[in-house]
Amino acid sequence: MHPLLRPALACCALMFAASAAHAQTIQRCEGGGTVTYSNGPCPPGTQSARTLAPSAPPDAAEGKAARERAQREARELDRIERERKAEEARAEKQRQANAKKDEAKARECRKLALRLDQAKDALARATLAKRADAERKARRAEEQYELQCRQG
Repeated sequence: MHPLLRPALACCALMFAASAAHAQTIQRCEGGGTVTYSNGPCPPGTQSARTLAPSAPPDAAEGKAARERAQREARELDRIERERKAEEARAEKQRQANAKKDEAKARECRKLALRLDQAKDALARATLAKRADAERKARRAEEQYELQCRQG
């Protein structure tokens, strides 16, 4: 159950019970430029501007319906909270998998970059007889690096 729902339900139940116990008329008293509310007669020097009658307490059926509605809403809130936590867990798992994949790709790209540098160095040092082979190796290393690491 949501941590704030239990106190809210308790508060509603107390207000429901207290409303019937304190059903009194309220006087709105005006005087001297001020407005006050009182559950008794207006003080001297003020006059009653309006009397507010309390509303009738809800009947047992309304109270039962309200409790059932609150329980349904609490269950719905729990379900939504469970779904949210499950979605957060899935998203975190996906984020970790993506990070792992990105790290593996970065490691592979570093390896391919090193292989490309070595092929270029070998090409620079190659004798005339081995130059064609060194060019082919350098070209393959560059193509592989471009294919694996330069794509968006």
